[in-house]
Amino acid sequence: MLRCNDKACGKQFSAKVGTIFEDSPLPLSHWFVAVWTIANFKMGISSCELARSLGVTQKTAWFMLHRIRLAMTTPTIRKLGGVR
Repeated sequence: MLRCNDKACGKQFSAKVGTIFEDSPLPLSHWFVAVWTIANFKMGISSCELARSLGVTQKTAWFMLHRIRLAMTTPTIRKLGGVR
């Protein structure tokens, strides 16, 4: 957990706050594998197949798929960039 630098505030937060990973008990390692898998399957991936590859339930994989697909279609999400 991280703590706000403002001494008057002092609230705790995590790196997941404000992202699609917020309120998820899954570790970021599961999320990153899911994002990579979804982005690299040309024909798409089912929640059952994602569940098997991550070792989670189908319901959890379905939830992850919907959050990731929503983030991929949202135009306000900034893409990674940098110097080439």
